[in-house]
Amino acid sequence: MTRARKPRRKQYRPRPLRYPMMAPLKQQISLDMHLALARLRTAPHDDARTDLAATFNTVGVAIENDRRFQEEVQHLNAGGAVLNAYVAPTALTDDQLAILAHTCSVIDTILGLLDVPTLWTAEKVAVELMRAARATGA
Repeated sequence: MTRARKPRRKQYRPRPLRYPMMAPLKQQISLDMHLALARLRTAPHDDARTDLAATFNTVGVAIENDRRFQEEVQHLNAGGAVLNAYVAPTALTDDQLAILAHTCSVIDTILGLLDVPTLWTAEKVAVELMRAARATGA
């Protein structure tokens, strides 16, 4: 005699897959960020500012609602404030460069804790926010 199996009482909810960020991707993001900072340090230009701001914005969107990164968000905001106030091609002061370097080191530590889908989604949102800001002229 075979018994029929009882139906499950709990509804099935698939969990989103979390792909950890592998070393080559972390290194590429970090290298791009540090090269943009080096370009700002040696030959200040608006393109370097834009590249660095893109990384700050992407990581900022990725961690803005994550309770694990409350302190890091404050450091990211400080770096963003320095970039917002910057007008190319004036040279950055030592204090401004120190804040940007510290923000880059904070991002280096965050990258190891983020997963790829979160960062990918954050990049898409950051790009849309930048397009909206350019369309309004802000």
